[in-house]
Amino acid sequence: MSTSGTLILTVVVATVLLALLAGFIIFMTFLYKQRHDKFQAEKKSLLEAFEKELIQARFEMQNETLKKVAEELHDHIGQLLTVAKLEVGVLELKHPAAADGLARVGDLLGTTLKAARDLSKTLDEDTIGSFGLAESLRLEAERIQAIGTYEVAYSCEGNPVHLPRNGDIVLFRMMQELLANTLKHAEGTRIDLRVCYSPSRLEMHLVDNGRGFDISATENRPADAAGSGLRNLKRRAGLLGGNFSLNSTQGTGTQAKIIIPIA
Repeated sequence: MSTSGTLILTVVVATVLLALLAGFIIFMTFLYKQRHDKFQAEKKSLLEAFEKELIQARFEMQNETLKKVAEELHDHIGQLLTVAKLEVGVLELKHPAAADGLARVGDLLGTTLKAARDLSKTLDEDTIGSFGLAESLRLEAERIQAIGTYEVAYSCEGNPVHLPRNGDIVLFRMMQELLANTLKHAEGTRIDLRVCYSPSRLEMHLVDNGRGFDISATENRPADAAGSGLRNLKRRAGLLGGNFSLNSTQGTGTQAKIIIPIA
């Protein structure tokens, strides 16, 4: 074979080897990336599963604690208030001159007894599971209205349905937390609570006319400065496949929205 023929053969063989080497490198790179992506996906899945289990454990502990408080309110505190109201009635009969004042005390005890029983209903997850989300929120709105600090408007649109995975209880606790924050910080006079059911999703809107706040400043607080409340609300909505959003500006109030898909 001539020298030129040998050179051409050498070039061809070298080219083929280089092509094979390049193909091998590309294949190994692709295989590594595929395995790396799979590892990252499994790692993310494990972290999400762990987070869900952790939140679920906290949720169960919270519900168990609230249930015990509800039982204490309904049974022990309720009984004491009932006995006190009966005693006031007896005193009215024995002291007619003080009947008016004692009647006012009796009315106050009756109002306190009703408030304690209403509160016990909203703390007990069994009651929420029986009544459903929409009715439980209506009772909560009435309870806050009875306090007298806020005018509370509640409305429900569509046909209420029970959500799986303790969805009703999770959403009710989320709304309770939002309402508690409003009562504690908003310094307003009116709360609008609206629940909207459609065949594909559930929307919950909470609007107040309070002083508002800087959301970014609140979200960026360190964990030891109570800046995790909004993040926890977003996580809980995410557990149900939905999302939570909050809009607020100082001086114009706050608007919270929760959207959850309905299977």
